[in-house]
Amino acid sequence: LYYEYNVFEETGVVTSDVNLDQYSKDWCETKNKIMKNKGKTQRIVPMSYYFNPVPKNLDEGRSISDYSDSLNKVIKVVTDCTNSKVNIIAHSMGGLVAREYLRKYGESKVNKLIMLGTPNDGTYGFVGALCTTFHEGPECNEMKGNGNFIKGLNQFKPKSVTLVTIAGTSS
Repeated sequence: LYYEYNVFEETGVVTSDVNLDQYSKDWCETKNKIMKNKGKTQRIVPMSYYFNPVPKNLDEGRSISDYSDSLNKVIKVVTDCTNSKVNIIAHSMGGLVAREYLRKYGESKVNKLIMLGTPNDGTYGFVGALCTTFHEGPECNEMKGNGNFIKGLNQFKPKSVTLVTIAGTSS
């Protein structure tokens, strides 16, 4: 996630609710200082979609919808603090998480979604088998090609968010 201004500045990775609470306080304070001292700035907000309200073992997995709830919390912090829309850059399943966010929470807080290697048509063959072999969970089942989740997600077409896909239809 980032919001657009002039100067690039990087921050830590959001990984939990506790981390998000402190992060949002620090982030907004730092953002306000930069805005006062240097003028407008651009911030990257790295986020793992494994950030969840209830700490669990990462290998237990969650649904893509659950991951979109986590993304919603981060987007809310950024938009509340900046009064601007965000641009999302997502890799692989992160693109599906972002698309589910748009379907579930709407488009009002997002300007652009850039997806890198996102399996927008689902996973098939070797890659699909790898997912269920090494990380079996709800998200692997949802990413299967021709599954209900992918079909439903592909029926939703954002109207106001610019979508950019780089090397990603199916994995």
